[in-house]
Amino acid sequence: MATQPIGDRFISVEEYLSTSYEPDCEYWDGELLERNVGTSVHQEFQLALAFFFRARRKAWNIHVYTDVRTRIRTGRYLLPDVMVYTGEKPTGFFDGDFFGRLRRDAQAGAFPQTGRDLSDH
Repeated sequence: MATQPIGDRFISVEEYLSTSYEPDCEYWDGELLERNVGTSVHQEFQLALAFFFRARRKAWNIHVYTDVRTRIRTGRYLLPDVMVYTGEKPTGFFDGDFFGRLRRDAQAGAFPQTGRDLSDH
């Protein structure tokens, strides 16, 4: 399925990065694009691939992430199924107080309730 624009207005990069969407969407030069979230077979393959790389992260000096907003150029953010970085840990989204930001987003109602308490992290 092709991605489809969401809405009819352009938004800034800052608004995109500070807003949670359900499901998350990609950003192309001011437009939000709906992302095809795939089938259960697709998701199982995504997890298997991520686990394959994650099991080798120390030996291969890699960092593995899934479904993280990733800037590929100015004005374009994608949500790759699996990202593998080599060398130093990437900067940007990954820096700082990740669990603190996650907790604040959860308290602001950005995520559905899961019953998990993040206060100990």
